[in-house]
Amino acid sequence: MRITSWNANCKFREKFHLLKAFDVAVVQECEEPARCSDDGYKAWAINHYWIGNLKHKGLGVFLNESMSAELMEIPETSQKLFLPLQLSDGTQILAVWAMNAENRQDGYVAQIHDYLESNSRYFNWERLIIIGDFNSNAKWDGKRELRNHGNLVKKFDGFGLQSLYHYQESEHHGAEKSSTFFMYRHKDKPYHIDYIFLPVKKLVGSRIELGQAQEWLQYSDHVPLFADLEWPSH
Repeated sequence: MRITSWNANCKFREKFHLLKAFDVAVVQECEEPARCSDDGYKAWAINHYWIGNLKHKGLGVFLNESMSAELMEIPETSQKLFLPLQLSDGTQILAVWAMNAENRQDGYVAQIHDYLESNSRYFNWERLIIIGDFNSNAKWDGKRELRNHGNLVKKFDGFGLQSLYHYQESEHHGAEKSSTFFMYRHKDKPYHIDYIFLPVKKLVGSRIELGQAQEWLQYSDHVPLFADLEWPSH
């Protein structure tokens, strides 16, 4: 299965054509197709799920036309920008866009901790892919005592999930050699804050590639993640 994640930095209606040959594409900061006036974007997004507070800036999951999925029945919580989907083959995908909050300690990675605390029982962790813009890195763990990135990685590990990038590159969280985000699109301000977590058994045979800054920074402050998973697509 080919799966992609990209924070498009708004105006995705002008950029959707850049994502090619995927089964599932998770896109942060994209318009809601149903309320967008761009017919090309609407046609491209014929098979999608979307959530957001603003019609021009939400979280979308776009599926290949041959794929089918259903929104999982999970009770609403205060953590809004998560999309839990189940594909027809039983694969579950939790799309993530961790945002800031009025109280800094409740924003970003803390939202993922809180979401899992409320909803972990609803997932089949042996068939779950967690993917998206976490807005977090272990470098910043000192700013949060408990709900930090390092503890989130430990929590995922307890459920049998690991980061595909870190497995493939044999790198530790907080010591990444490659980046997914460049603040203000400056190459000298790189951070690794976008992730794909998979069940351990699915890591072998799966591959991930990060978009190159010189190609993608003209479109966004994030580069996309492209992953080919050892996972049936139907």
